[in-house]
Amino acid sequence: MNLRLVLPVPVEFAPEPAPDFKPVRPVPRVPLAGARVVIVNNRWRSMNMLAAMLSERALAAGAESVHEQPALIAEPLPDAVLDDLGERFDAAIVGLGN
Repeated sequence: MNLRLVLPVPVEFAPEPAPDFKPVRPVPRVPLAGARVVIVNNRWRSMNMLAAMLSERALAAGAESVHEQPALIAEPLPDAVLDDLGERFDAAIVGLGN
């Protein structure tokens, strides 16, 4: 399974990095056109709202489909579920929602 971590903050709202900040490597933008996206939703109220917004925006950006995977607030997804999601989707969005 390949993982890439991306800061999910729109550029206009992103905090300024510290003056001496040097990223390890630049994070490339990933086009959503035609992508199958899964949103892992731990069902916090704020994550429910965020998932709806992200789903709408991903589809507007050209994603082929967006699926929500429910998760428990205090437990990680089992490895078998992660492997399945990795096989079925091109991108995953996760968040704490708080």
